[in-house]
Amino acid sequence: MIKHFPSQFVSFENDFCSRTPEYPHIGENVRVDCIIESNGSVPELEYWVYGGENVKVAGKGDGRRYSFELGAFNERCFVNYRITCGGERSRIFTFPVCEIKRCERFEALYFRGDSFCGVLGDGYCVNLDLGENLNVSCSGSIRRGAYTISADLPLCGTRLKVGGSGLWSFGKCKVTAITLELNADGAAVRSTVETEIERNHVFGTGERFDSVDQNGKSTSGQVEERCFYQEEITYIPVPFFFTDTGLGWYCRGTVPAAMDFGDKVTITRESAGSCIFEDTLFCGEPKQLLKTYFALSGQPELPPEWVYGVWLSANGWNRTKEVYEVLDEMRENSYPASVLVLEPWSDESTFHEWDRVRFAAHESMMRDVRAAGLHVVLWQISTIHAGSTDEKEALENGYCIKNEDGTPFYIPDGWCKGNLICDFSNPKACEWWFGHRKHLLEEGVEGFKTDGGEYVMDKTVRQFDGKRGLEARNLHPLQYQKAYHDFMRENGVNGVTFSRSGYGGCQTTPLHWAGDQSSEWRELRGQLAAGVSSALSGIMFWGFDIGSLGGPLPDKELYLRSTAFACFCPIMQWHSMVMPDQLAPRYDKKTYNDRSPWNLARQFGDKEILTIASRFARLRHSLIPYIASEAEYCAANGRPLMAQLCIDFPQDKNAWDSWDEYMFGRDLLVAPVYTEGATGRDVYFPEGVWEDIFTRSVYEGGATKYVECPLDRIPVFMRKKQ
Repeated sequence: MIKHFPSQFVSFENDFCSRTPEYPHIGENVRVDCIIESNGSVPELEYWVYGGENVKVAGKGDGRRYSFELGAFNERCFVNYRITCGGERSRIFTFPVCEIKRCERFEALYFRGDSFCGVLGDGYCVNLDLGENLNVSCSGSIRRGAYTISADLPLCGTRLKVGGSGLWSFGKCKVTAITLELNADGAAVRSTVETEIERNHVFGTGERFDSVDQNGKSTSGQVEERCFYQEEITYIPVPFFFTDTGLGWYCRGTVPAAMDFGDKVTITRESAGSCIFEDTLFCGEPKQLLKTYFALSGQPELPPEWVYGVWLSANGWNRTKEVYEVLDEMRENSYPASVLVLEPWSDESTFHEWDRVRFAAHESMMRDVRAAGLHVVLWQISTIHAGSTDEKEALENGYCIKNEDGTPFYIPDGWCKGNLICDFSNPKACEWWFGHRKHLLEEGVEGFKTDGGEYVMDKTVRQFDGKRGLEARNLHPLQYQKAYHDFMRENGVNGVTFSRSGYGGCQTTPLHWAGDQSSEWRELRGQLAAGVSSALSGIMFWGFDIGSLGGPLPDKELYLRSTAFACFCPIMQWHSMVMPDQLAPRYDKKTYNDRSPWNLARQFGDKEILTIASRFARLRHSLIPYIASEAEYCAANGRPLMAQLCIDFPQDKNAWDSWDEYMFGRDLLVAPVYTEGATGRDVYFPEGVWEDIFTRSVYEGGATKYVECPLDRIPVFMRKKQ
């Protein structure tokens, strides 16, 4: 089988089957890579340019991976190519050879009132509409106004300056250039906006594991999955950022916006139609900037109150007997919980029918679980399993995402390789999909763990709604999760989704969790950064796996520090994967990977683990009224529930610098311990008077103090009323 896709599946590793560069410029050498599976022949590539002769290139490789050197092209053109191997032929691929047009000054400038049209040349222009915010769009439609002025003479207002040196300035931002990459038809394939922005800090851009502050960093802007060590990769990119100098920037649409926050700030996007890009810029303090972002992308939805209790989950609970064991442990240890997540509950084929052997008595089990005060959430995936009866129905009725030639798109790589993807933009597909799942709601299910969603890997695929893969990669998780929300609401269930992937606007379909990490201290630090950055990106209700998902069991210190942090997150959940896994391949069958506190206490022979973890669970239970009240306020007022200190103390430089502290609601200051061996940590106290909720020690604001913190505590301080 010939495996070749023009664009990389993911940004963080070479898949050895793409084209480099994806969109070459005039004079750039082009290389095409492919992988040959189950074929002993040497592949050959044939390419041709319109009006030219066909050229054949022999592949060079090792029997599996092959490369073809096409050389450089000296003019704008479209190049077609096909790979053959033995009797197999790939589909025809086409790429443009582009010319770069860099615009540092408008060629002409039109205006009417607070609307401006700056001409870039080659038929392209930038439209600037100033109201409460600045709306910016780039297209091939020049909007001529009532007045024309020289683009060399700047038109200045109190907030906006157009023309003169650079293209325009707004607040602390100066747009110095726009680069368009034009194909042979003169269409812009890709654009880059280049800016100079005064700033010391950049917050937002989504769930970030490497750093809350993205100043000096970059992001691909696309939904991606990496199991463990996400670092600069994210499941939930958000095309919104703000600075400490009062600038907010939101990129509309779902085309990935690659952002680089180096000396200059650049935003690079491909074009998905006649509008090259469309952005909204706004000014204000962080709290106002987030409110504006919500107004543009969707208001946060408030989940039901039961989500604020403890969540119990493990991938290893795969039969009725193990569920009853969990219920017994809860009772015996007086361990309060609100949610039970079941992952391997289904037939592992359709994911909508119970396994009739492992969960033979699931009806009575569901009744007993609910009688124990637990709300049931079932695992789901947006893919259609290869070889299942669902695959046959989906293919017959066109319910899956398709290639551009109309054939079904099969996931080419990764965890779900070989599966179809349900097209949730197709109303008939949704009706079919949820028709199979309605019985689950009737049985008492109140939520779905909507896992995955990152596998629209080909930019050329098509959805029912006409969106190409370029847009669908980031859009699919939103459509997937919204479809489940609509399904529950239409059937009278005030339930939730619990999702790993997402994009800008995902606050309208809560909840989310941090995905897959290993049981290591550096991963705990990454989870803290992910939680704080998610909140600054508008993701209101977020959690992570206590002790992390995989690898060897976390030791006592790591587990309890993780538990303490989770106690003061919007969602508190422990979860684990089945061993052996990627980080623990030598699984001792005597070791059970369940991350429950009672299992860890048994495995390490240390009852104190259970004692302390249970104490935090009871503390969490007592906090539910406070969390519910604050969540309602935050959702209504556009304030993060887990708010980095800049939200409430924007004039305090130290607040911006304190990435690892946050306000949980309006009254609790939280400073998690995430360093191995630490018996305390430095805590910056912003303006006010703060009382330690454990020791009752009082601290005056405006200073940094070292706070002792044994394993049964976490630095948390109540704001004292003045």
